[in-house]
Amino acid sequence: MNRILRLARLKNRYFAIRNGESEANLISLVCGNPQVGVHNYGLTPNGREQVRESTRNYKGLSSGVLIYSSDFLSSRQTAKIVAETLGVGLDKIVLEPGLRERFFGKYERSVGFDYETVYKQEKNGLLNNDVESKESVLDRTSQVVADLEDLYDKKKIVLVSHGDPLIILQTAFIGMSLSGYRHLPYIGNGQIRELVLIHQ
Repeated sequence: MNRILRLARLKNRYFAIRNGESEANLISLVCGNPQVGVHNYGLTPNGREQVRESTRNYKGLSSGVLIYSSDFLSSRQTAKIVAETLGVGLDKIVLEPGLRERFFGKYERSVGFDYETVYKQEKNGLLNNDVESKESVLDRTSQVVADLEDLYDKKKIVLVSHGDPLIILQTAFIGMSLSGYRHLPYIGNGQIRELVLIHQ
């Protein structure tokens, strides 16, 4: 369910940042299982630099931002770099399980995996039942935003998460059918994108 649809407007501004290149990304290893991702597969040196560079170059973010992050290691490390770059105290980072990576079921820990396998199955209604559905990802990520809207007013909030969760969450902001989420420009490692509410 899109929990943002009920909102006529947003009280806060939201900035999505995808984790920098991780050790899992480097070898195309599927890592959506929290029992693995929370403790393993942190950022590569290149991933750390991606985050530093994008944060330094992105206009409009400052030490006054709030940072909510997936508790996966790659996202925690990304959030820390964002905080250090902007001058935000590390104690201000809030870990949010609702922003975790999508769980890929039987494909977890596969190396050299082509995600198009999942996306084609999804499009044809043949997705393996142990892979987390896009609807489930939408429900939990949009709930995070709805909860933050209840908590804050006139804040800039950075959401540190992963590729699929962030692009699926963007459909909630723009009122787009979830079936078309793969048509949105993907968010690259370390990239920052403001999520703007558009009712269609």
